[in-house]
Amino acid sequence: MKFFYQDKKNYDLHFHIAHSLTFGAHMHESVEIIYLEEGTAHAFAGGKDCNLSAGDFFVVFPNSVHYYDNCQDNLAVVTIVPLKLLSEFHNILTSKTLASPRICGVDKRAAQLLKMLSEYDGKYRDEAYHGLLLTAFSMIMDKADLVGKKAVDETTIGTILAFCEKNYKEKISLKILSENLNISQSHISHIFADRIHMNFRDYINSLRLNSAVKLLREAEKNITDIAFDCGFDSIRTFNRAFKKKFGVSPKEYVK
Repeated sequence: MKFFYQDKKNYDLHFHIAHSLTFGAHMHESVEIIYLEEGTAHAFAGGKDCNLSAGDFFVVFPNSVHYYDNCQDNLAVVTIVPLKLLSEFHNILTSKTLASPRICGVDKRAAQLLKMLSEYDGKYRDEAYHGLLLTAFSMIMDKADLVGKKAVDETTIGTILAFCEKNYKEKISLKILSENLNISQSHISHIFADRIHMNFRDYINSLRLNSAVKLLREAEKNITDIAFDCGFDSIRTFNRAFKKKFGVSPKEYVK
């Protein structure tokens, strides 16, 4: 999977069933709605860490850095909605934020409505389609607590994430990032700590490790080649980082 600043220019609703929510730090202009039907996961959005369990909703407002990890036995309904389709909530979505993106106690019919949307053959302009979406989102937001939104430099955050996504397989450091983007190292470090809740090196490793997992599943290359292809400078560093994140060595993961 990829981890980046997503720039969705179309207005279609994106829907899929996920058997693992694992996804690195990224941001986009759409609203992301997760319904965790089974399993557990750690999720982060809007500067808030949350532990999710079955029955929870997790909602991400536009241009908010978010990611998912420590995912176990997941079955999740993932819906990504362009802001244009939620125009009735535009003021809330652009001027407010969630006290906690984890939302509990939502009527289960909201998840059923989201599933219906994936099977609906009408276009988003269709009143019935739009009505299902608004009803589901209203039911979710009815259980949400809203607070004032802090001013953040979303463009800078997006630029940093995009550069990391493009270059994580190469030699990369805070110094290289700073020199290429003309942003001070201290400011970059602050953004990672305050907005992403992990340091720069751990973030880069998360990009490399998730790329490595995909290659390991394809089983077309040996472990050493995969480690170097994903940007690690030694097999030892790769093994140590892999076990720290996934709890097993790459060789054990393959088995």
